[in-house]
Amino acid sequence: MLARFHKPKFIPLIFSLGGILTTLALGTWQIQRLIWKEGLIAATEQAATLDPLRELPTEGYKEKQFHKVRVSGHYLDDPQFHIAARYHKSQLGYHVITPFKTSNGTLVLVNRGWIPADQKQQSFAPPAGSREITGIIRVGADRNPFTPASQPERNIWFGRDVELMAREAKIDALPYMLDLVEQTPEKTYPIAFDGSIKLRNDHLSYVIIWYSLAAGILVIALVYHRKKPDET
Repeated sequence: MLARFHKPKFIPLIFSLGGILTTLALGTWQIQRLIWKEGLIAATEQAATLDPLRELPTEGYKEKQFHKVRVSGHYLDDPQFHIAARYHKSQLGYHVITPFKTSNGTLVLVNRGWIPADQKQQSFAPPAGSREITGIIRVGADRNPFTPASQPERNIWFGRDVELMAREAKIDALPYMLDLVEQTPEKTYPIAFDGSIKLRNDHLSYVIIWYSLAAGILVIALVYHRKKPDET
């Protein structure tokens, strides 16, 4: 069997092994991401079946990710944070984040919804007075290795940087955020979240792509080193 192939050349061998190992590693990483995403989707589906919590959790809140909570209180007038880049029906914009103080004095940042990018300089003051809101608990900063750093001085944020936002606002807020769930009147901003969580799960296709590339590199390397019929 080995007699049908030339002795591997150093440079092609290094490139082939490097390509194979890299694509196999990326495929394995996507399997891990697939398992993680399937668990996340299962968590959202389970949370959707539960009644809203009646108070904001201060412990074990990571296990309450995607759970609905209904609390009473009032919005603070300032500050308003803007998270980029967020899309609504393929249109670029921002999410408007406003501190909310519950009736028992707890502060939490609330994502009130989406505004178009060209209206960033407009004022979107929160509703005044006491009110009851329903929100979905969102834990984590929504970041990946390619997410730019937030720019507090320009009020441009590229993730749910709750701790940094709270420090910028000089408030002691809970370490997570609520996505406001309510029906927004037509042509009114911000457009609130409708409560449906749709998570993309393309990881299986990426697994197939990376492992196929690894197989392809292996085939190319074997063909490259295979002896011609007159050389055997």
